[in-house]
Amino acid sequence: MQPVRVPHKLPVVLSREEMGRLLAAAGNLKHQTALSVAYGAGLRVSEVLPLAATE
Repeated sequence: MQPVRVPHKLPVVLSREEMGRLLAAAGNLKHQTALSVAYGAGLRVSEVLPLAATE
């Protein structure tokens, strides 16, 4: 049996302008910070939700 090769996809990387527009669309500083941390650290949505849920 021959092993099946699975093609690897590269992740989508946002440009600086796209990231700036995304952060500008966030309502308040807490959401902007959560988005910045999530994107910068490469976090998953499930890892960011506890950060954004705290009051």
